[in-house]
Amino acid sequence: MRRTKLVITVAGVGLVMASAAACSSNATPAAAPTTSALTVSASPSPSATGPSTQALAAYNGMVKLMESMFAAAEFNSSISSYTYGTAQQQLVTDVSELRTSGYMTVGSLSNDPAVSSVNTLTHPETVTITDCWDASKWRYVYATDTAAGPVQATNKPATVATATVTDESFGWRVTTFTIGSTPCTVK
Repeated sequence: MRRTKLVITVAGVGLVMASAAACSSNATPAAAPTTSALTVSASPSPSATGPSTQALAAYNGMVKLMESMFAAAEFNSSISSYTYGTAQQQLVTDVSELRTSGYMTVGSLSNDPAVSSVNTLTHPETVTITDCWDASKWRYVYATDTAAGPVQATNKPATVATATVTDESFGWRVTTFTIGSTPCTVK
């Protein structure tokens, strides 16, 4: 039996968002470890132009553009409007690997970002965003034959994601992004 494995990593942390099998298997997936769930909810911003608002705008822009890049398996240079450094490099790599593997995504992500900390005492200023990242409605399909249906669902439960958003000299950008293993619930 031939199997093709697609691993999407974000921010070089070894995050596995999906594993797509090119053929069926009789293997039963291992049970997920039991852990307590975390509920993440959005928090109000202190001002319309403050660090929290600007960081959330950069983060939400990254998520939306990432979703469209994965759906087209095409890089979009606008990602530099939302990301910088490690996060940007990893997204470019992820899209390239997706395209090279012959896959694209259909469906949508659900998330619920909230500012968890703001540090305006350092230069550059940073904001940490905690998110509940649910990719369970994302499906990987063959880019050349989307009518063939999904290769495989991501089958990944909603988990906590963390992003560092930094006030670079050219604006707020997501500089790191990781998806952990702690379960959460999107509100």
